[in-house]
Amino acid sequence: MAELDDPTLADPDAESEARYDWDEDFQRHIISMLLLDRQFLLQGMDLVKSTYFTNRVHVKACEVLFKYFERYKSQPDRTIITQEIKDDLKGDKALPYYMGELNAIYDYFLPGMDARDYLTDKIAYFAKIQALRKAFNDSLEEVNKDPENPVTWDKVYHTLQQAMLVDRSFDIGTNYLKDAEPRYERMAEEEASGDVFPLGIPSVDQELKGGGYRRGQSIAIMADSGVGKSVMLACILAHNSLRDKKCLYISCENDEDEIADRLDAILTGAPIQKLYDYKEDVFDKLEGKVAVGQKDDGEPVYFDPEESPIIIKKFPQKSADVNTIRAYLIQLKMRGFKPDMVVVDYVGEMKDYPGVKTYESREQLVDEMTGLASEEDFFMATALQPNRAGKEVQEAGHLSQDNIADSFGQMRPLFGCITLNQNDRESAIGVGRGWVEKQRNGRKHYQFYLNFDKNTLKITELGKETYKDRMSSHNEKVVAEVETDLIQDQQASAEDINIDSISKEFSPDNLESDGEDTQND
Repeated sequence: MAELDDPTLADPDAESEARYDWDEDFQRHIISMLLLDRQFLLQGMDLVKSTYFTNRVHVKACEVLFKYFERYKSQPDRTIITQEIKDDLKGDKALPYYMGELNAIYDYFLPGMDARDYLTDKIAYFAKIQALRKAFNDSLEEVNKDPENPVTWDKVYHTLQQAMLVDRSFDIGTNYLKDAEPRYERMAEEEASGDVFPLGIPSVDQELKGGGYRRGQSIAIMADSGVGKSVMLACILAHNSLRDKKCLYISCENDEDEIADRLDAILTGAPIQKLYDYKEDVFDKLEGKVAVGQKDDGEPVYFDPEESPIIIKKFPQKSADVNTIRAYLIQLKMRGFKPDMVVVDYVGEMKDYPGVKTYESREQLVDEMTGLASEEDFFMATALQPNRAGKEVQEAGHLSQDNIADSFGQMRPLFGCITLNQNDRESAIGVGRGWVEKQRNGRKHYQFYLNFDKNTLKITELGKETYKDRMSSHNEKVVAEVETDLIQDQQASAEDINIDSISKEFSPDNLESDGEDTQND
């Protein structure tokens, strides 16, 4: 590549039908969205030509991006873009400028659907204008060649028609009949790859198609305060981290260290109350010296200390909305971490939309978070808080969508909802009941039983008979304790009566009376 006199300008010798007339900052926003927002890239690929940009760096970045996406069907990360440009400009004096401008491009990224829609409209209108201009020029050329030939006017009509069809790109969708064979091939690949996200609860997982949830799907755990919805989310995340999944835990309530402590206990089996005393054992497992667990097939799992499978991020309460999380995911991706699973603990503590009723805001948050899971291709798990009536319901029954605080409309976008139910008697012995309230890809409205380990925080499934035996033993123990207390109370009362009578018999008054009587006698 020849030495550049002015690296801020596009190559004047490059062929181009048109260039963007927007200022350079605005063009930076466009190229940054192409590089970092998958949906914008999908909708804009047919609307943008690399030569539309007026900056050579933008042109080069766009060329690398489109070439990579065409081959691998995914966006290249920052490292790949940087390396491709370095390889192409090796020895070029303009390379430092390219690197500086590339950094500026990533800093200009504007996350969010509003920015995406606005920029998509801008590049779409520009592309339509260019398409019409070219169509008119091509049509005039055809007319000038042979204006009285009917074929000419057919060409003109077709050319103008094609220009009018220029618009943002959309996935055409699935042709039900023609795509049947590829659909079943994908089904077989999914089954063979095991790219699913189980909960670690056999009664639920075995009722799901493929044994777990899929990317782009979302579920919620609903439980009363203190029962364990956050702990359950941590258990699900830990279970999937042992299955080679990269997991992100976003908390809008608990501190990062608190979440990490819980995961230490769940993953290593160390008692939560005495983690520091077991830190050597914990470190051995987290550093990959000792197996931290095993996969479904029994194969031991060792963590790679150089590549953490879990990231924990705390956002202050009521500070994060969907765009905040979207921007954070982009930052993680730029640093080489693309999560397969995301826990959001929980939607009720995210930032509500201003000027909107709370129940409408919560519904919209769940809806948009589910949409984000689909866009970014990850499995999402969150939590829901029950209303005040939930406590009474759990005494003999289970929580349902009627007990969701704020609005049961929050359940509409979800693929599944599991409720954890525990009354005071169950809480005393560390057991509870699970209920499948919603399930799009499997059976719903059935109960299963759970064990809550207060030392390791693990929530695991319990057989029905074991649950009944433990509850029965507890009831017998309570009855025995009550009977013992009654007997002790009765004995204490009897002793009190005897002492009282003795006290009265030998009181000073009685003794004096007896003495007087004796003396009189």
